Amino acid sequence: MVTSLNKKLSVTVFISIVSISAATILCYKYFKTKEELNTMTQQYHELIQLNASKEKQIETNDFSKQYDSEIETVKRNLNSNLRVVTDGFDVKPLGGIYNAYIKVINNTDYQMESIEMRVSYLNEKGAEVDYLTGPYYKILPNSAKRIQIRDSKRGTQLKAAITKVYCAALGLN
Repeated sequence: MVTSLNKKLSVTVFISIVSISAATILCYKYFKTKEELNTMTQQYHELIQLNASKEKQIETNDFSKQYDSEIETVKRNLNSNLRVVTDGFDVKPLGGIYNAYIKVINNTDYQMESIEMRVSYLNEKGAEVDYLTGPYYKILPNSAKRIQIRDSKRGTQLKAAITKVYCAALGLN
């Protein structure tokens, strides 16, 4: 068994050597001088390197396009993936909100450096009676941040909305 394997291996090696030798002989017959052969070989290797660098550049461009496409998709869906909601509050018997919380929800894979939002205190008819604005910082990716807001002497309902988003990774400055 081992002997037959060795014979097959030696035959394969012999065929490879003969093929290489034949190719070398053909090259020597085609080119008039050894310098021509060396020049052509060098140009061939340069061409291979150039093609390899172009393939890498194409791969990089494809990755860049894919990344840009992903960012555009996140920006387009930012309203559904980055939200602010009221997270509970108490109302006094004659009106007024206390012990109020809002929650900032970031369902993207990107950290938001800061967001600006407006929280409106509304009366029972839905009219705004007071408001508060402000920035909130460092909303981590795929997380929610609960924030306590100030009490108000007026209002029975809360409404919160994001007015501006700052995220360097998404180009939102």
